[in-house]
Amino acid sequence: MSMSNGRDAGQGRGRNAASPAGYGTQSGAMRPAPERRRPPMPVIHQIAWVSLFMQLLIVGILIAVATYYGSTMPILTGTIAYLVLATLIRLLLTSHQRRGMYYARAGRLELAIPEFQKSYEFFHRHPWLDELRYIFLLSTSRVSYREMGLLNLAYCDLWADRGDDAVRTYLRTIEEFPNSGLAWTGIKLFQQGGYDGERRAAASIAAGRLPPSVAAQGTQADVSIREAR
Repeated sequence: MSMSNGRDAGQGRGRNAASPAGYGTQSGAMRPAPERRRPPMPVIHQIAWVSLFMQLLIVGILIAVATYYGSTMPILTGTIAYLVLATLIRLLLTSHQRRGMYYARAGRLELAIPEFQKSYEFFHRHPWLDELRYIFLLSTSRVSYREMGLLNLAYCDLWADRGDDAVRTYLRTIEEFPNSGLAWTGIKLFQQGGYDGERRAAASIAAGRLPPSVAAQGTQADVSIREAR
């Protein structure tokens, strides 16, 4: 079942960052106002340190297999096998996430949004693959691909000046991932800008959908785009 998240590819909603710049006056002459430029996109990769032990274990198993089959350089063979395997897995299973990152870095949000949406939908259909990503995807990311997809969608809405859509996406993230402090602090950021995300999240807490520990987190927001490794 497709999880649309309320987006249609290629269609803007609310205020659009690509809309024509306004005009101002100086000395009686009309002149274009400076265009708002999107700052360079920060990329955050949060590592689950426990996953590094899993990766070392997998490399160790590959080295043992190479030794068993009589390789003259088992350490090199096992390491190369791990890198090849990790590359193939990411090419086959995380292609939408990778394309979304490519388009988002280039500022092409209209192309990044559907890619992040497809990544979320894929892992929503295969949650076991996401939960066991340390083993089957050889990933070290602390944030799951589903949560990452929703956070990246909210980030795209932020830079497309669609604050209401970003709040809705953050709320959906919190309802699906109650311990997502990143989504909660994102909502707090929008609350400072006049959106009603905090009030709606408080209503969700009252309805028992969010744990109070999430609501008690600070207001220091990190709404940077998320990248998987």
